[in-house]
Amino acid sequence: LYVAPIKALLNNQEIRLGDYTQMVGLRRFVWHGDAQHSQKEAVLRSPAELLMTTPESLEVMLMSPRVPVQQLFKDLRYL
Repeated sequence: LYVAPIKALLNNQEIRLGDYTQMVGLRRFVWHGDAQHSQKEAVLRSPAELLMTTPESLEVMLMSPRVPVQQLFKDLRYL
């Protein structure tokens, strides 16, 4: 789980980390207010190894009854 203070930083880091995560076979997903609902639903069904988000979006995830938090974060190792 990678938490950044603003969306612009997340978008920048997604680009910068893209090659590295692909090289080691990790999937990444940037979850913030601009992410499409269908993409969020897909990552809930099959969580990415690296979830990148903002504090505000993390709060929404934790409070939402539609987000299976225990399932999503069951393998969480690093923050």
